[in-house]
Amino acid sequence: MNKMNSKLEDKKAKLQEQSEKIEDSLSEEFSIFSDKAADLAGKILIIGGGALFSYLIVKMILGKDKKVKKNGEGIRERVIVQASSPKYIFFRSLSDKAALVLLELAREMVVRYLKELPSKNEN
Repeated sequence: MNKMNSKLEDKKAKLQEQSEKIEDSLSEEFSIFSDKAADLAGKILIIGGGALFSYLIVKMILGKDKKVKKNGEGIRERVIVQASSPKYIFFRSLSDKAALVLLELAREMVVRYLKELPSKNEN
């Protein structure tokens, strides 16, 4: 009976050791997976933020020159607002150029970040 208990104890110890090895392996794989997921989420946020920033700049460039109104009968009519003041045209042109510069800067930042990705993954 003592021999049987020692065999059971040996099996129990081996199973315990295997269980610990599997647990360590799973912990390591989960850690690697979470790091990759966090890295991917960061990339998605940066690219999405750049796209949103670009969209907002383009929307700001286009402005609200066209307004759609509904009259009482449900018929839609377009009203195009045009500025006749040279002052307005100057500031509009200036803001368009500033928006284009900001878009170019955003594009350069995204391109630079994407070029750095392979070197970060190699490390």
